[in-house]
Amino acid sequence: MNSKDSNSPNDKKSFQDKQKEEWVSQWIDDLNREEKPGEEAVENSNIPEDEKRELYEVLDTLRRVKSLRPGEQEEKEGVSDKEKGFPWRKRRWILAVALILVLVTSLSPMLTGNNGSSVVHAMEEALEHLRNYKGTVSFTMEINDQAMQESITELTVGENQAFRTVTQVAGREITRIYPGEDRMYTLYSDRENYVEISHVGEESLSFYQEIFLMESILEEIQEAVEITEIGQETLHGIETTKYQYRYHEDAPYHELWVDESTDLPIKVAHHSEHGDRSVRTMENLELNASEISEDLFIYEISEDTEIHYTSPEAEE
Repeated sequence: MNSKDSNSPNDKKSFQDKQKEEWVSQWIDDLNREEKPGEEAVENSNIPEDEKRELYEVLDTLRRVKSLRPGEQEEKEGVSDKEKGFPWRKRRWILAVALILVLVTSLSPMLTGNNGSSVVHAMEEALEHLRNYKGTVSFTMEINDQAMQESITELTVGENQAFRTVTQVAGREITRIYPGEDRMYTLYSDRENYVEISHVGEESLSFYQEIFLMESILEEIQEAVEITEIGQETLHGIETTKYQYRYHEDAPYHELWVDESTDLPIKVAHHSEHGDRSVRTMENLELNASEISEDLFIYEISEDTEIHYTSPEAEE
């Protein structure tokens, strides 16, 4: 399943990638119309300077290919198509093909290399084949390189976004059960026969998914404008490829570790502008586990259960 080196045409492109392709396409049109390609849009954009230089190199290559076009000097000299031995209409097709080749070969490393679209595509495919999984999720908040807060959660994820989490907090267990609908059930180990029922809207569901689910890491990476491979690293006995990514050129870099054998993200570290770091690590993962029953995501309320609704919507 490892497709780290793939540059599939189905790779998702960021907004900036699409913008670059539009600029190059416009330059080709300008050159074919014998007009000067506009560079102002690139110059005034907020893309990194190194990417601007790459785009200007593409434009320079396009101009060089265009300058090789035969015909103008031959037309001035009165040379007919028959005398040339090759019709100009066919020459125009060759020029078009040459420009397309320049576009593909020049943009491929720029649009699918450094920005890491291959790893994004590999993660997408891996998650598409993931029916369920379980494991341990640990969270650590680091300030000045010192761990200030840490929590450990046992996580089980089923189909249809259903999940069950058991978190150790202040000496007690907090269990959350989300069956994949609009309700969440929260149980506390120190309160027998007690349950909190919460309404789960799109925003609150997104909050829990961002904390616990691997799918949320993929969504984060899809929004990045720059992804760079750092190298290989062994993490808890697992061979991983490490990446750094960010959302704009002035933002701090974040870190990502991807399991080389599964193409799944197992660790992510977010850096703040103040130097703090929050780390989420997934360990002891079991993928597509047959013993995961849908019953894990169902909570049956008994007659003696004390129910606390956290909002009027939860009672409906």
